[in-house]
Amino acid sequence: MRHLLIAPLALTTLLLFAGCSSTEDDGPSTADARAPAKLDSADDVLAASSYLDYINRLDDAAAAFGSLRSPLAQKRMQVVKKVLVEDLSCPQGGELDFDDQGREDYIRLSFRNCADDGSTLNGLLLLECLSGDFSDDDTCFNTRATFGSGSKALKFADTDGQNVDLLGSYQIQTAGNTTLTNQTLNIRVKPAFEDFEVIGISTGLQRGLEPSNDGSGSLQADLSGSIGLAFAGDVINCTTGTVTFSTIDALRVTTEGVITDGQLRLTNADNQIATVSFGASGAVTVSLNGSAETFTRSQFENACSTTR
Repeated sequence: MRHLLIAPLALTTLLLFAGCSSTEDDGPSTADARAPAKLDSADDVLAASSYLDYINRLDDAAAAFGSLRSPLAQKRMQVVKKVLVEDLSCPQGGELDFDDQGREDYIRLSFRNCADDGSTLNGLLLLECLSGDFSDDDTCFNTRATFGSGSKALKFADTDGQNVDLLGSYQIQTAGNTTLTNQTLNIRVKPAFEDFEVIGISTGLQRGLEPSNDGSGSLQADLSGSIGLAFAGDVINCTTGTVTFSTIDALRVTTEGVITDGQLRLTNADNQIATVSFGASGAVTVSLNGSAETFTRSQFENACSTTR
């Protein structure tokens, strides 16, 4: 018997972004996310380098909603199978329309108050396999997930009053241990007492992950491509815009997701250039305009908040 994956993990993942009071503005725009990110100061560079953490959280959110695997948790990421459904219905009420057009590379799910395990979905989720099919594990190597339709988001809610709206597309292509992603996602988190919105864009973002040779279980990572972010929320203090990453020395990523070695180059469309080096303790050294400044792991992890 097959069971609907509404994925409460998605909400947990997205709430990691939060900590922001209600905002009165119109929210961020894709233009904000596509504009060049400022690299004027070491603080700007630190914030831009922390985009890596945000884009991985967006990956996890898309993974939870779309039955995908996170590239930091796994060496590869692809659709596991067609979204699993129990009797093509919603166990705790509501409606679900399922359409695969008789194909192995396409699935369309339309939710109307579809409830399971205290969670409710409304809206559209479309999964397409652009290379391979969904017939079994590891048989789809280029997947596109589309959340919502037009201006109408896929909406997730739970009984505690937590709400998430997810709108946009996410495409992941795998080849061996390398993933290539392109995404434009607008995510709005609306917990009971908070309101937060983020737009994430990745363009040609390529990540290669290989097991390290020291037996620690850590990974070596190579990264290239562009990430753009824009935020809305009162208690957020972060640069916005797009920055392009390239690997100078391979990164070492622990099983906890901490980067403990390696070096990245950051550039933007204004031809600003900086380098970021990671140390064994998780400390980060920013080199910009001939000067260097070192930040703690905590400062790096909180670079996009007012708690740093």
